[in-house]
Amino acid sequence: MGCRQSKFDAFDEPNTVDDNSQFEDNSETIDKTFLSLCSSPFEESNTLLYGTECGKIGQLNLFSKNTTPLPSSENDEVLSLIHIESKDPKVIIGTRSGSLFSLTKTTNSSESSSNFDLTPIDKPKTHKFGVSSLIAIPTSHGGGFCSGSRDGIIKYWSNEGKLLLFSKQINRNLITDFAVHQKDPVLFQSSEDKTIRLWDLNSFDVLRTLQDPDNHIVSSICTVPSHPHLLASSQRGPSSCSSHLWDLRSSSLSPIRTFVSHQLSIISMSSIHPNFLVTLGRDRQLNLWSLHSSSPLSSFLVSGVPTNMVVLDNAIFVTTVDKGIHHFLIEGGMLSFEQTFNEFP
Repeated sequence: MGCRQSKFDAFDEPNTVDDNSQFEDNSETIDKTFLSLCSSPFEESNTLLYGTECGKIGQLNLFSKNTTPLPSSENDEVLSLIHIESKDPKVIIGTRSGSLFSLTKTTNSSESSSNFDLTPIDKPKTHKFGVSSLIAIPTSHGGGFCSGSRDGIIKYWSNEGKLLLFSKQINRNLITDFAVHQKDPVLFQSSEDKTIRLWDLNSFDVLRTLQDPDNHIVSSICTVPSHPHLLASSQRGPSSCSSHLWDLRSSSLSPIRTFVSHQLSIISMSSIHPNFLVTLGRDRQLNLWSLHSSSPLSSFLVSGVPTNMVVLDNAIFVTTVDKGIHHFLIEGGMLSFEQTFNEFP
């Protein structure tokens, strides 16, 4: 599973958590600010790639806890990381400057060693502002990847990132999130204009537009693979965040269920197993939900200020500003804390 971008600085809302470490102005804190995360396609399993605020990219082995620095764009914040389905393992990187890079692994047969190549994607065709959203498109839906930015533009790229298939100006607002469903060639896209657009991946035309029922900014979206459902979250007010569930088979533009999930906006959400969802909020709450419940099955208060989340099978990994990367497990319908990775070069 790929990763979604960090939305740590996407919204100008107060942080009510008493954590003075996020305000420390020193390079050590910046170096430990993890903004993006995804599973690594360069190893068989049990490895993650991470990106930091100071532009570093590294690979973390979950068993040995060893980290390997990888080529990176110096001092350009790594906002987004995804791996895409292609002939050779490939990771797409989106940065604060609006640049896109392709990271690949090459093997030197004569020396039996591996190297990594970081290749910029044609800058005139990328974005003017930070790449806030990246998503891999399944090969069954045409492959490639989509990028979104604060410049309000969505771009659909080929697998290699060398061919720009479509480019659409949405508005002048931040593109907040993307999602795809494994059964239909549709791209779901949310933005600060308080809507969710459904894009036909063949024609790149808008099929439908869903309006947030509370008329608030939609911060995160995800699909539920086992159901024709879309889940979206929005900031309801100064102290509550709503999540809305849509049935994609219905012609109605209204959600079928609404529940209050967090005090502050949701940074990331993901489906896990057939009937469960996990959400991470700026209130530091990590919540596990059933599709049919109105309250969380299990909750955990994350140490540090969270920035991103990735779900791999029954494991959840949460990046933070200065407390490393936390590892949680889902067992018996409950969240449990496993370990924290905080030793990085």
